[in-house]
Amino acid sequence: GHPYIELLKMAVSLAFVMKINTRIEDTACVYFGSNGDLFTCHEKAIHCWSPQGIMTASVASPINGTINCIQQSPTSPNTFVYAVQNTVVFCDNRNWSSPVHTFTCNKDEINEVSFHPSGKYICAGDDSGEVKVLDIDDKKLFQTLNGEHDNICSTAVFSVTKKWELLSGGLDCKLLRWNFSIGRLVGATVVPEDLDEGGNCTVNPPFVYSIVALPVDGDSPLLACALGNGAVGLYSLKEKKAAKYMASSHLHSSSVVRVGHVRRNGRDLLVSGSNDGRIVISRVDCKDKRCAISDIASISHDSKINWLTVSKECCVCIADQTDFVSIYQIQ
Repeated sequence: GHPYIELLKMAVSLAFVMKINTRIEDTACVYFGSNGDLFTCHEKAIHCWSPQGIMTASVASPINGTINCIQQSPTSPNTFVYAVQNTVVFCDNRNWSSPVHTFTCNKDEINEVSFHPSGKYICAGDDSGEVKVLDIDDKKLFQTLNGEHDNICSTAVFSVTKKWELLSGGLDCKLLRWNFSIGRLVGATVVPEDLDEGGNCTVNPPFVYSIVALPVDGDSPLLACALGNGAVGLYSLKEKKAAKYMASSHLHSSSVVRVGHVRRNGRDLLVSGSNDGRIVISRVDCKDKRCAISDIASISHDSKINWLTVSKECCVCIADQTDFVSIYQIQ
């Protein structure tokens, strides 16, 4: 096509939509449900909000502590899990007050929970460096993945293309690939301090704070990670062992705390948020076994970012250190 027309197709901006006053400082986590509802996680409670910003429910946790993460089942819309301290709470949103089951399998505080695409398993990475895989159907511990992270496991997700693959990252600057069916490490990648020569990285170590797995062209899965040195790294999972570095973005000036993924107009977009208060949208392009990240939009948020989430409708919600959460729309 004509280059100018192609440029118009790629044009992206981030428009402010609204702020929601949660009346609680320092929201730990935000999450979009499949019907567009928003969940905000706080000390001892989860608040549910309609797409119009009206609170529809307030869920009290049966366990004291900050709720660090919440996830909805990809196969059962009424099923949710959330993490508080070292416990995963499994519940039905038609009766929030009576959890279906609680799993207290982790040794230490859980940082993130994620569902397997099948909805059968959930994983929970914790401060001890372990990842527990839980069978939600049989309500039991399925597997323990340990002995490889030398520090906190800050993030753990399942592969979107390989049934038995799990990916974890931690404050040891490692990206790990696991076969969780047998509890075995498949490959380990240590993220270097400077991913690209001339990259605008900070002096902070490249701690792996957040991972998102994304398929590109079906059989060439990729992994994007939010790093402590201000970069967003892109790795290929096509090789059988360690994740292979492909490209990186360096627009942030401080640690990147979260990265999310969404497809818009057939393009793979990454949305990253940082301690510098900046939100960056980057485009991922892959061709002939090569991949690149192009930063295509950036705005300054007015507070240090704790967490971000991206909906399929291209809405971005930001949790920060104020009483408010902010919603933006990718346009």
